[in-house]
Amino acid sequence: MRFGLIVVLAIALATAVSPTAIAQTPPAAPPTTTDPKGLQALPPGAKPGKDSTVERSDTPALVVIATIGGLALVALLVWVVLKFFGLRPRWLLSARHAFAEVGWRASLAWADFSDWLRTAR
Repeated sequence: MRFGLIVVLAIALATAVSPTAIAQTPPAAPPTTTDPKGLQALPPGAKPGKDSTVERSDTPALVVIATIGGLALVALLVWVVLKFFGLRPRWLLSARHAFAEVGWRASLAWADFSDWLRTAR
């Protein structure tokens, strides 16, 4: 499955960016800078003035990402320690059994549904 996806993406990339398509594209016009307040063209090389927009910071997003990464690292460390010492909490064994039971019942329900589709027509 993964190999097929890689082949499809490589073919799409090879056909999308061909050297002849790049050579035939017309050159882009030089960008013009406009004044954000009056929308008038500025002379070449001029920079627009500071607008009254509020400066935004990415700090809260970085803190959230770092917190999630730290929690995942702690969970991984706990799992490695438990696995190394062979400790298995009782609730983990019962949860594994419960999820296996759910999978078994879901597969039976899907089999019944697919049988019903075949015979209902």
